[in-house]
Amino acid sequence: DSSYKGIMAINKEEFTFAGTTTEEEGESGVASYSYIILPEGTELGENPEWTTVDSTTTNWSFKKTIGKGKELAEGSWTIYVKATDKAGNETPKENYSSVNFDIDKAAPVVKEVALSPSSQTSTYSANFSINGKIYDTNGIDTVTISILKASDNTPVGESWNITGITANSVPESNNLDEEISVGENGRITADGKYVVKVSVKDKVGKETVVTKNVTVDRDAPTVQIAPYGTLNGHKNLINSLT
Repeated sequence: DSSYKGIMAINKEEFTFAGTTTEEEGESGVASYSYIILPEGTELGENPEWTTVDSTTTNWSFKKTIGKGKELAEGSWTIYVKATDKAGNETPKENYSSVNFDIDKAAPVVKEVALSPSSQTSTYSANFSINGKIYDTNGIDTVTISILKASDNTPVGESWNITGITANSVPESNNLDEEISVGENGRITADGKYVVKVSVKDKVGKETVVTKNVTVDRDAPTVQIAPYGTLNGHKNLINSLT
């Protein structure tokens, strides 16, 4: 169940996990609680390495440092918690408390974005493509392409999503390779200056946006010959040939 994605996300340098344990009135009371944090989807196994903390109250809490090289790195995790009372009774496995959560301090990476075929002026008279590499530690959720007018950033047509980009590490080759159609029935139907916008969101809602400016020019230049006579003080072509 990934419904918690984007809600149970941690992006701080340090985070406090906290909760409560309960016992019926008149019973021996809580003696300790134990916790373990595992990568999401990892089975507890027969002999998990619990961290046990003595406790004289029903409230429990502990801190973890977050980030690369720290106690918890980026990724998807599950925390399990159990308790032991003063009589030695322990929470049975089927009653362990557990919560899924993400650590995500970074937005998706979008790199080596370019237009093809290559053009020094980014001017096209026919279909062209936008290419690049996209990835995120926690995986990609959506990749959306939009076309905007360069003059005022108003949308041109509807944005569209690209499916199948899910990389959680640097891909060996471009995993973004989307053709932008030009022409009467294309994504861009008129000559002019435009912005191609790539919006990438990861599974916890962090977003990276990259844009590329393009010019569409499908009209051939018009050539005119001046009438018989002189042009800017010089004989024109027809006059010089007669």
